[in-house]
Amino acid sequence: MDFALTLLLRWIVTTALVVLALLLVRDRRSSYAMLFVTLMALDAVLLHVPGVLDLHPEGTQWNWIGKFLGVAWVLLFLRFGPLSARDIGLTLRQRPGSTVPAIVWTALFVGISVGINFLVFVEPHDTVTIETLLYQATMPGIAEELVHRGVFLSLLMLALGAKSTVEWSSWKAPEVLLPVLVTAFHFGIVHALLYADGVHFGVFSFLFPFIGGLVWAVLRLETGSLLFPVLAHNGGNLITVLILYLL
Repeated sequence: MDFALTLLLRWIVTTALVVLALLLVRDRRSSYAMLFVTLMALDAVLLHVPGVLDLHPEGTQWNWIGKFLGVAWVLLFLRFGPLSARDIGLTLRQRPGSTVPAIVWTALFVGISVGINFLVFVEPHDTVTIETLLYQATMPGIAEELVHRGVFLSLLMLALGAKSTVEWSSWKAPEVLLPVLVTAFHFGIVHALLYADGVHFGVFSFLFPFIGGLVWAVLRLETGSLLFPVLAHNGGNLITVLILYLL
């Protein structure tokens, strides 16, 4: 029951924020917003059901199945839904002039995120498994960027009036700024908001994913690709694990 209430609470909070964002713009398209909140619920269920039903392969400690299901639904959505791979940034092609700045910002973010993790969130590890290294180097960035900075960001941009998720006008435009803020907020909420014999909210658990969500969204929109968001996301996770093990 706590599992269901946690997912419902997160869904309600983000859906309320989406409704507020829709009220702030004139050229809104509610069908894309409805699709967003529906897929948000689907993603949450698919991500957490393997743990609830104890479907993890024997001997593994990470949620491989949940992440694979996240990737799977995105690929199915691209096949049958209204968005293309290019629309969500699923391309290696970078916007002209964006590669060098993206490399710099990715390196800065990875360095800062490793430092914050070290100082605030985690303790040194006595051991680190091959599974942990493989997981942190691949699944969080791939699955979460496809979902959050890929499909979710694109749907909200269209819902709030953007004509395209590839060519956009200005960071000040509500159809760009609001989707970035809402998806980053949602990313923070899914890491911080929990129901377990009452509502619990971790401030630091919210802030770091929220800030990361902002940075990764900027990288996605500035480059037109999910490549650097995935590298920044997985790079921060992997290097943090390695450093804490080597200390």
